[in-house]
Order: sequence, then C-alpha cells, then structure tokens
Amino acid sequence: VYTYGTDAYVPDNTYYWPESGNLDFLAVYPADITITAPAGYQSFSYTAPTTIGEQKDLMVATLGNQAKSGSALSLAFSHLSSQISVKAKVSTNLTVNISDVTIKNVKPTGTYNGTTFSVDDTSTATDYSIGISAQDLPTDGTETDLTGTNVLLLVPQTTTAWDGSSDVSTTTGSYLEVTLTAKNGESYVLGNSTTPAKVYFPLTINWASQYHYTYVLNFGAS
Repeated sequence: VYTYGTDAYVPDNTYYWPESGNLDFLAVYPADITITAPAGYQSFSYTAPTTIGEQKDLMVATLGNQAKSGSALSLAFSHLSSQISVKAKVSTNLTVNISDVTIKNVKPTGTYNGTTFSVDDTSTATDYSIGISAQDLPTDGTETDLTGTNVLLLVPQTTTAWDGSSDVSTTTGSYLEVTLTAKNGESYVLGNSTTPAKVYFPLTINWASQYHYTYVLNFGAS
C-alpha cells in the first residue's frame, strides 16, 4: 500500500480505514516499477526505460468514493502502455542481414491523471533499440519477427514523421533506423563485409494504450 504525501507516494505497510469519510483507491502494477507523483490527487508519471528488458507492462486500477465495508474491494486493471513489434521480409533475391532496429525521437514519459494516460510532451525525446542479434532474413519472402517476445512497451503518443529529406541527425520527426548489410548475389549494395549501413524509414506514430502495433519492413519491394 502506498499513501500520497506532499509530493510522492510513500510505502505504508499498514493502513486503517478512517472512522469517517470515504476513500479513493489507485493501484499500479507491477510493484517494482518507479513512478513519481508530479502534482495532484491520484496521479503519477512513468518513464519507459530505454532497455527493452526493463520496460514494464504498466497497468492501473482505480476505485473512487468507497465507504467502509466488511467486503473485499474489487479492482479492475487496464493496460496503459503501447506494445511495439518490428518484422522484416525480403521480396527479391537480395541477401539482407539486420543487426539493429531503433525507433528514433520518441517521448519516454507519460502521466496518469486518474482517468487517462497521456504523453508528457515536455519530456526529452529519446531512442529505443529492439536489441536484436544479427540475422539474415529468409530469402523466400516470409516475415521475420525481429522483436520476438521482447516487444517494446512504450508511452502512448502521436508524433510527426521525419520528412525523408532533411538531415536525420537534426530532425525532431520520428523514424526507424535500421542497421544492415544487403547483397545482390556476391556484390554488396548496402554496407560491406566489415561495416554495415544505416537506412532510415519515416515513421508517423499514433499509439494508444492497450494496442499492439507491428511495423513490417519490406526490402526489395517495388
């Protein structure tokens, strides 16, 4: 149990129902996440770690204006994060080896206000890598799930995509950065045997809580 103090939630292992008045409840799962109470009653903020294995399936339940009762209270939890997966396939005779995919320019922090979970636009945009091992894509055109069970769990938000022509190092738009090599037969068309290339895909984001979004990269498509 956590009780709300002046500016933070404070652990309190024993909490008794007051003699008079009703209580509002806020429950957050999992218990090992780090949340902060920026301001206001029944609110908190959460920042998704950049390491994919440390991101949590953030869930919350609220129950308001409860009178003292001898019965147990029932809390219905809902998911707050957006799940993100990336897949890839080859539609020609190219040999494509992918060693990293990173979502660039994403806001990391969201705030729950007792009803909705929304992005904190004042937080500094960051990058999220899916952290894969280098692998060749199948040459028969089937999709490879690059994220596997390691889906990204990020803050719901809407962004504008990189325009595809300006310098990606200075843009505030979102995009996918893919580190890879590509060969046509024995000839490299992207990267070489020692140094992979980076290619960029503009990415318009419109993520909502409780949804799973899958992006498919199609190499060699006309």
